[in-house]
Amino acid sequence: MTFLGRVARLALSILPVASVASAGQPVMPSDWDIAQRTDSVAAYSRFILEHPDSPHVEEAQSRIEALGQLEASITARVAPAVDAGLQSAGSNARLMNI
Repeated sequence: MTFLGRVARLALSILPVASVASAGQPVMPSDWDIAQRTDSVAAYSRFILEHPDSPHVEEAQSRIEALGQLEASITARVAPAVDAGLQSAGSNARLMNI
């Protein structure tokens, strides 16, 4: 067998071992991945504090603003129903801080 043949055979025998070893390692998500998966104001704020120079900061700030608007919209729609429920429940509900 020629030298190149032996090198090729050795390379082919090593490849499956290398791919199994790398496949067995857990892939750690990046802080940006975690912020996106969590998708909360707290997660994006934490990301910005920990990575102020990241290229994702602008996107994180935009998402914080969008989540804030969503929360305000939901609160505006739900607040009248909550107030009506508290009024109909009477003073007991207020005492229980519902």
